[in-house]
Amino acid sequence: PLVNSNQGVKEALELKKEFDYELRNYGKDASAVANSTKPSKQADDDVKDDAGKYKFTGELRYDYWRNSGAEKFDGLKDSYLRLRLYLEAKINDAWHAFTMLEANKHFLYYGEDSWFVRPRFYVKGLTGATIITAGRFGWLAGEGNIYDTAVTAARAQVGYPTVYDFLAGETSEGSKVISAVATYQDGENKFGGGLYKFGEDDWGNEDVLIYNAFARFTHHKTSLGVMLLGSNKSDELNHRYGYVLSALYGDLKSWRPGTHELEFKLYRQPTGTYAVHTMNGLANYMDGFKGYSILYHLAISKEIVWGIEYYSLKDLVTGDNGRTFWTDINLNF
Repeated sequence: PLVNSNQGVKEALELKKEFDYELRNYGKDASAVANSTKPSKQADDDVKDDAGKYKFTGELRYDYWRNSGAEKFDGLKDSYLRLRLYLEAKINDAWHAFTMLEANKHFLYYGEDSWFVRPRFYVKGLTGATIITAGRFGWLAGEGNIYDTAVTAARAQVGYPTVYDFLAGETSEGSKVISAVATYQDGENKFGGGLYKFGEDDWGNEDVLIYNAFARFTHHKTSLGVMLLGSNKSDELNHRYGYVLSALYGDLKSWRPGTHELEFKLYRQPTGTYAVHTMNGLANYMDGFKGYSILYHLAISKEIVWGIEYYSLKDLVTGDNGRTFWTDINLNF
């Protein structure tokens, strides 16, 4: 029997109203769905088969930063543009291929220009109930407090509400790495812990075993996090254990102008508790550190985000102070 078109539109509008909050917070593509009353073009099988085979996106970011504090840090600064190009290709309904190219143009003396050096390329898909990622891809370990850059590796993630995450491969710094992490999600809250084994790398760092436990409590626009970290490697002052405390307020969505986030972090991390830290501060140039950071990001227009960050850190071994002011404008296209 034929379906009454007016009744169908009415039911669709009622469903969109019921799930409005979820649609608007799922992602930028969902916002268009939430505002649309037109029949979906995906109903046509031919269009559905063609859609999503290729997806091209990009990111253009301008950064300016300046360090101060101890003599070896004071006055170091840079100003540069970073372009990233992303391509996603659909292999089949279960597997996709991804690549990322990056170019950097520096305007001050600190950095060196780079043009599409060491691109990332990887495949990701389902094998049974397991999500597999393999190739060269970005890896964020311990919310970036342990590692945040590219790896050439294989990764498997399985389970819900407890997700088990395993990775084995090599870091960009030439270190063999394996990790095992478990994360339990209860609504918006997350709890878990992991083990991360890094071998010797090209920077002269010795092999190290890092372990952590974490909890993040989220309610609407407020999030509080605590992460405890330890290592089998201590520094010359016998520092081996650390923590990161964080408090975030806001609901930043790059596609929704006016949304913003303000985050405060308090750190104490001996050198053995991180390999490549995610922060824009001086952690990776210190023998362990303690201090704090304040970060603010604002969507000033659709897909244009402005950020400002400040870091005040102290080296756990030498006692040298290092402060960083950082600001950036990020355009997604």
